[in-house]
Amino acid sequence: MVVGNDRFGFKIIVSPNRMEMKVCFDDKVYNSSNWAPDSNMVTAPTLYSQIATQIGLSGLIYLLLKPFNQSPLVAEVIAGIMIGPTLLGNFSGFVNNIFPFVSTTVLENFMNLGIIYYMSQLGMEMNLTPMLKIRRKTTIRAMAGMVLPMAIGFVSYFLVVPPMKPHEPILPKLKSAFVWGIVLTATNLPDLTRVLAEQKLMRTDIGRSAVASSFLSDIAMWVFLAVLISVSRPEYTIRLCISTIAFMLFCAFLARPALSWLISVTSKGKDYRERQVQFVLCGVLVAALITDSLGLGSLLGAFMFGFTLPSGQLTTTISERIEKVSSWIMVPLYCTVSGLKSNLPMMVPEGRSVMHVILFVGISWSAKVISTFLVSIGSQRMRRPQEIFTLGVLMNSKGLLAMIAINLGRELYVSVSDLQHSRYSKILRT
Repeated sequence: MVVGNDRFGFKIIVSPNRMEMKVCFDDKVYNSSNWAPDSNMVTAPTLYSQIATQIGLSGLIYLLLKPFNQSPLVAEVIAGIMIGPTLLGNFSGFVNNIFPFVSTTVLENFMNLGIIYYMSQLGMEMNLTPMLKIRRKTTIRAMAGMVLPMAIGFVSYFLVVPPMKPHEPILPKLKSAFVWGIVLTATNLPDLTRVLAEQKLMRTDIGRSAVASSFLSDIAMWVFLAVLISVSRPEYTIRLCISTIAFMLFCAFLARPALSWLISVTSKGKDYRERQVQFVLCGVLVAALITDSLGLGSLLGAFMFGFTLPSGQLTTTISERIEKVSSWIMVPLYCTVSGLKSNLPMMVPEGRSVMHVILFVGISWSAKVISTFLVSIGSQRMRRPQEIFTLGVLMNSKGLLAMIAINLGRELYVSVSDLQHSRYSKILRT
């Protein structure tokens, strides 16, 4: 069913079961005037009110969850879900005044800009120099520990998706299952290091093994996502694969040495000037634009630019500046946009029960623990089950990166609600 609104320039498409809704904007209409874009006097207050609503609600939830030692990200995700159609999105007054349909474009564009800088910060925090000293045995154990979670994620995905219908194509389901397998292999390195620092485990054998495994698993996840993007369009697979490899080689062998030389020449032992910081921040946008033009998405370019940036005082300064904005505004805003696209009552797909979802969450959570136990059997350092279990729990640390991967796969392969249960299970496991 299609509901039109010529005055506001959008159409609402409702699915036959009336459980899904899409809002399609006219590409020639910006607002209710049908002639010119809204002025900043209209869009800016709406955006500010949306940010304030998310920050205020997530702050209240964080205070309630603080006795349980939950991270702010958990509160931000829950607040985003509450703002969406799960709770507050069902009230027309709240939607029309705070989150109107016509503000979605501005909200998502502002959020995408923030996530680009967040991904660059994530790449900056992955210092390549210490990781090059990782032992070969540790690398082998880390790579082996990614195989089982990916396989478990691939198989367990079919526990919660609707049963296959006759003559239904299976390839989209296989691709979606592969996305969930990739998500299970990842461990958000910045969040993991923060947890290790709080628990004073950074300098222990468990901490070093967890950091090394997390670094390798996150890099592998980005490689898998790049491959996933490349094969998402069969007619452009070869071109996308060549573009991906060429861009990574460019960052490794040309961009990193050039940035190192430029920083060493311009600094000369002095403090970095504001112009250098602005140059790097503009470089993030240029890298994102290049990969987006190649069809690889803007996030990959921002991450690779931050990853290839040489470690030092300049990188630390830029990372601290980005963190102040991303942690307070951009990350909560991303959770808001994800929550607006989610509906908790649809967590249980048609043909499945709540027990399927509970089993799915349990299997997904235990994947890292089981893989860590199997890989650690041959290790001489970790023989105690308590240490193996602790390392497995630490490797289950999921941050915003896992949600970004799920949303990316959701946009590439699946319908509006096909990976929705995966997002919620990620929240429950965190």
